Order: sequence, then structure tokens, then C-alpha cells
Amino acid sequence: MVGADAANTGTAPESGPKAGVTAYWQFEADDRIATDPAVVDGTVYVGSHDDHVYALDATDGSELWAADHGIEETAPAVVDGTVYLATHPGVIALSATDGTQRWSAELSGAELSAPSVVDGTVYLGLWDDNVYALDAADGTEQWRFDTGDDLPGSPAVADGTVFIATEGGTVYALDATDGTQQWRVATDASVDAPVSVADDTVYAGMGAYVYAFDAADGTRRWRFLDRIGQMSSPAVVDGVVVVGNGGGFVYALGEP
Repeated sequence: MVGADAANTGTAPESGPKAGVTAYWQFEADDRIATDPAVVDGTVYVGSHDDHVYALDATDGSELWAADHGIEETAPAVVDGTVYLATHPGVIALSATDGTQRWSAELSGAELSAPSVVDGTVYLGLWDDNVYALDAADGTEQWRFDTGDDLPGSPAVADGTVFIATEGGTVYALDATDGTQQWRVATDASVDAPVSVADDTVYAGMGAYVYAFDAADGTRRWRFLDRIGQMSSPAVVDGVVVVGNGGGFVYALGEP
């Protein structure tokens, strides 16, 4: 799913090429590709502005199936044989095998984040200011939480807690079971990317800063100032926090 996993760590155990690369195949849809791809069990799942979701063979790029749905520009989540996607105006769940629709949930019609799916629940944020939790089996709403601000990034879910940042720079920690607020921290920075969680720490690219908060209570552990541009969602691996910014730089941050 988006951010590689439900905690948005942005890292995966696979290693990529370190020298020159060659294209094995390419697939051309009828319009621009709209989403990041999700690759699961030898299949690539991706959405296009031609209002289709495609499943492609990861070996040769051949089309396995196509489903007709208007989608948001957010990555699908593929969990336990089901593809979860943000659409207009809600969420759909498709069979990963043949693309048939299992359920749909109409929400407010506002722009949605990419879904995070954990332990039978679909979590996502909307530009209607709410965090939603839906039953992954049938799409019924389990709870919602009103942050009072737009939610541009996907939730990160770890250790029974949903972490999300608002556009205005407030980070929330919510109980994953019922949506009750565990803590909130307000900053003076803007956010347009998901937060990440690793090693009991919440990392957030906020304006020209990277923040690290204690996942248990929101205490700020450190802050890094870049001064050049909006920071990306952090990727975290082996204690190193990797971020990019709008000025074209990539930083690796760690203990001195």
C-alpha cells in the first residue's frame, strides 16, 4: 500500500538495481496513469485517468483484468486478495483475482487519501476534515473523527494507533478501535504528505521541517530545519530518516 506498509515507513526489503537499467515491458492505458502502483504476488495494480483500474502481470505487463471506476490520484492497497481504492465519491473494494466489485462506500464526496488497511479495517483521511475507519469486509463505517482541518496525507497505523497530520500542521494520534483521541500536537508548519511511524517515533515532513514525535504521548524528540522547500513523507530504515524537499535535495538524518 502507499508508503510500503500501514505505518508508511516507505521501505521494503527488496533491493533495486545499482547500475544501468533496462525496461522489461511497458503498458499504455488510454489516459495518464493516476496512481502509484501496488505490486503483490506477481501482479501490478494501478489506476488510470481513463477511469479504469488495471491488474497487470508483473513479468511481462500483459493485462489480466480492467475494472471501470473513476478513481482518485492515490495508491491502491492490496490486502488478503482485495484491492481497496479511493474513488469518486468514496471507497471501493475489488477482487484482486478478477476485478469484480465486492463493495463500495460512498462518503462525503471530498478528496480522499490512499487507504491503509490493518486487521480488517480500512483507514483513510478526507478533505472533509474527517478520519474514517471502515469495515474491510463490507465497507460499513466503524467510526469517524473530525480534525477540523483538511487531511492531505494517508493515515499511518501502528500498534493500535492511527497517526495523521492535518494541512495546518497538527498531528493526531487516535485509537484504532474507536477513534478516540490519544494526543494531538500543533505546529506552525503546513503538511501535504503522510506521516511515518518507526521505532516508537512518528516522523513528519512539515513545511521546511522534519519533526520526530514520541508515538506514545506526542512529545517532540527533535526537529530538523531545511529552509528550502516542502518536505516529503519520511522513509525510515535502520534508524535513518530519508526525506526529499521541493528544492531538489535528499537528506538522510540520523543520530550524531
